[in-house]
This record gives sequence, C-alpha cells and structure tokens, in this order.
Amino acid sequence: GTATGFSDPGLVLLLSETGTSAATVDISSTEITSTYDNYKIYFSGRAGTDNTGLQVQLSTNNGSSYITSGYSYSNQDIGNGVFDLLSPLSTTIPTMMLSFIGGADNSDAFFYQTCMGRRNDGTQAHNSFKFFQSSGSYSEYTLQVYGVKK
Repeated sequence: GTATGFSDPGLVLLLSETGTSAATVDISSTEITSTYDNYKIYFSGRAGTDNTGLQVQLSTNNGSSYITSGYSYSNQDIGNGVFDLLSPLSTTIPTMMLSFIGGADNSDAFFYQTCMGRRNDGTQAHNSFKFFQSSGSYSEYTLQVYGVKK
C-alpha cells in the first residue's frame, strides 16, 4: 500500500557543503533571503587546533565586512551542532542564534552545550554570517543550511 497523511516538515535545503582547511565557513545572501524569516543550520567541524572555540560574526553587506562588537556568540570545542538563526533580515526584531552542540576536547572529555547569541541592534538586517575558530582553522567541516517555511 501507499502511506498517506505525512506533512512537509517545513525545511527547504538551501546549501550543503563539505570542506577542508578552511579559516571560515561563510553563509551568504544567496542563502539568507526574504523568502524565509528563520533558518536551521547543521554544522560539524574538526578544528585544526585543540581547545579553540567556535565563534560567529554577522554581516549587513554580504560579508564585505563583519560586525565585531555589540553582540557575542562563542562556545568551546565544536563537534556537531544544530543552530537556529532567527529573524536575520528583520529591522525591528534583533537577530538571534540558538544552538545545541556536542563534542569533545583534546583529552576526549565529552560535552554538551546550549548557547544563545543576540545582536543588540534590532534595526539591522543581517544577510550573511560566518563560523570561525578563536584560533586556527577547520581541518574539515560539513554544513547544511535550511530555510524554515513561513
């Protein structure tokens, strides 16, 4: 027989990539568009340097420059993470990123973190962002970016 009654989960794949030897992993205005208000990002990475932290910076000009103050988002030792990017293009609601991250440090001690970062200025639209390490680069990474249907 045929299964029926299943609904669309509401996610649309916008970007899927893997890479090696990357100083930053960038998500641009090609993916961050007015088609979606919110995004779900799956990111796995292996830092080239032990005991470094994952950081995120936002941009209002498709990555020509990044905002380095007025917000922060950082956690230690990325492994696998799920990130929710909320309202990045709104000029009335501050951009926020929530995450659930699991990984291990250089002595293989496992950890699980929930994190939240928020841009204080709610008048800016952010059309791109980047992941990077507090020191060094990624020796490898995998990324999927989904738009959440309105």
